[in-house]
This record gives sequence, structure tokens and C-alpha cells, in this order.
Amino acid sequence: MRGRRVIHGSFLGSAVFLPILCFAQTAPDLTKSYRNGEQALRENNLIAAEKAFRAALARDPKSVEARANLGVVYMREKQWNSALNEFKKARELAPGVPGIRLNMGLAHFRQNDFEAAIPLFVSVVKDQPNATQARYLAGLCYFLTEQYSEAMLMLEPLWKEQSRNLQYLYVLGIAAGKSQRPELESKSMDQLLRVGGQSPEMHLLMGKAYLAREQPEKALAEFTQAALVNAKLPFLHFYTGVAWRRQQKPERAESEFLEDARIEPELAFNYEQLAEISLAREDDKKGEKLFREALQRDGRLGASHYGLAKILSRRGEYANALFEVNEAERLDANSASAHYLKAQVLRKLHREVEASREFAIVQQLKKSAQDDIERKINGLQTQDPELADERF
Repeated sequence: MRGRRVIHGSFLGSAVFLPILCFAQTAPDLTKSYRNGEQALRENNLIAAEKAFRAALARDPKSVEARANLGVVYMREKQWNSALNEFKKARELAPGVPGIRLNMGLAHFRQNDFEAAIPLFVSVVKDQPNATQARYLAGLCYFLTEQYSEAMLMLEPLWKEQSRNLQYLYVLGIAAGKSQRPELESKSMDQLLRVGGQSPEMHLLMGKAYLAREQPEKALAEFTQAALVNAKLPFLHFYTGVAWRRQQKPERAESEFLEDARIEPELAFNYEQLAEISLAREDDKKGEKLFREALQRDGRLGASHYGLAKILSRRGEYANALFEVNEAERLDANSASAHYLKAQVLRKLHREVEASREFAIVQQLKKSAQDDIERKINGLQTQDPELADERF
């Protein structure tokens, strides 16, 4: 191997950074093409960087440096699959380099594939216990997949350096509360109040914390305070809508989701929530349109696939319904509601053996708590889009 990578870039705070993978100057045989590519990447000239790294690989197909930084080029271009392909090839050539696994994890993270990102970030932390960014990202991924105890254990050691970071305090506090650590929950929330003061961002986070505690009335009070200072705060209207849904006020919720969609037209969750309100009103035509708009923006929304499957099944389009419910099941394999709907659709398609298998799975899953998809459809649960949003 021609040198050890040093990751350059700011710590994850206001934006997920896309680091250049730089090499110590201990490799005299680095090609001119590679050096040109590295310079172009530093200048964010992605076309020139890709061309230069490909030229370097043509000269030396086993150049880990060129392969890894070509992956960074693709990350910056949001070509996630191409980036992952390059990182995988680089990892095969240099499996012991943590920086490659960190960037692989980032590529998965930016696609909201948090389950795939977790082992990559954890492996970096195992190799480098002081790898702050990898630890923070691992904690976020655990939190976003509702593995709260793991999130708390991963994040708590960062207290000394992150105890003035509002998002950190919010995530740690919620994770601690869900993990039966009331002293750490109180410590985090008290610190959140001290650091955040009366800022709209603090009121938004406190409102979200109340939602996590199933206290929508208190959440609405916090959101109202935030809106008095900054009514265009990202995600504020989205979470206000969630709170109104939990208060069984769909009209008020709808107006909030529409307002947030005006502020953040690319946020898929707004369209999913609006579609679910339409579904509850049995307005299938509008619901279908909105679910498709949500999936156009984020194909990993299991509740949207499930909602579409219900609409298509009611309309008698069983083959299309089966496709959508298969997608919902793929995204949440433990969803009893997805398996039940799939069984019903298979029965309509006269595939009785497969239908019976799905009904059997439903019986096994009934022993567990109500599944995520039905809770999302009923407005009782939603993934935290703010933490996974690319601006975070």
C-alpha cells in the first residue's frame, strides 16, 4: 500500500461532509494523473477529477488512492451506487483502511440506508476509538433505526465535546429516555434548555422530544413558540402537522404539511403524510398521486409503498398491488400489516399456497407490538427526517 489516508473535512454538524481521501507523501511513484485528480477534487472540479483518476487507474488498476477518490467524486455527484462500487474495490485492495469504510458508510447514510451504514461506522470506531465522526454517525444510524440503547452507548462518550450541540443533546436525551436511563435523559434535556435558550431551534427540538414522549399538546406549545420567531424554520410545519394528526385534527395537520411542502418542496415525508390523510378520507385518487410524489422523492418510504398497495388492491389492480406490498415488506420485513395485505392480494391472484404462508407469518408477528407501517399510516409514528436530511 502506498500510504495511509488522512480524512480531511469538518465534523458533521451543519452538513454531512464529503471528504477527500488524502495520502501521506510517502509514495514517490504516484502518477501525475493522480496528483492532478487530487488537485481538481480539492477545487471541486469533478469532471476534471474523474478524468484524472480514471487515467491514473488506466496506468495502475490497483491504485487504492485513485479508486477511493474516484468514489468521492461520485459521492459529490450523488451517484451513490457508483461511489459504493469504487469504495468496495478500494476496500478489497486495502481492507484495513478505516477511511474507505467511513465513506462507504456515508454513501449508505445519504441514501437513508442506515442499517447498511451501521456496521461500517462501527468498524471504524472499533479500529479508531477516537474517531468522533464515525461514532456520531453510528449513533445517529442506531437512533434512526430505533435501536435506542445502542445509540445511547455510542453517543454518550461524546458528551465532553458535543454537549453544546443541540441535535446531539436531543438525540442522546431521547435515546436515554427510551433506554430507561432517566438520569441521562434529564441531564441531556436540561443541557439542551441551557444551550438552546429561547431559540426557535430549541423549541423545535423540545417539541420533537414531547412527540417522542407521546405528549402532542406540549409539543404544539413548543412549535407555536418557535413559529413566533421563525415561521419558516425547516421541519417546523412538518412536525406541527404530525402533532395535529396525533390530536385527531386532520384539517389542521393538512394545512401544516402543505405549508412545509411550500418551504421544502423536496421533503418526501410531507407528501406521504398528506397521502395518508387522503387515504383516511377514502380519497384514493388524491392519495395515490401524493404517495407517488413521495416515492419519487424517496423510494425508501415503506408506508408509501404500503398505502399504494392498499389503493391498488381496492381498485382490483392486484399485480401492481403485489409489487408495491413487496417493496413495503422489503423495507420492513417484520410488518404484520404488510404480510397480511400481501396474503390478501395473493389470494385474489389465486396463489393460495403463498397466501397461506403469508397468513402464517402474520400469526407469528401478531405476538409483537403493532408494526411500524400501520403506526405511520395512522399518524402515530414517523421517522425523524431532520436527522437524515442532507442539510444536517
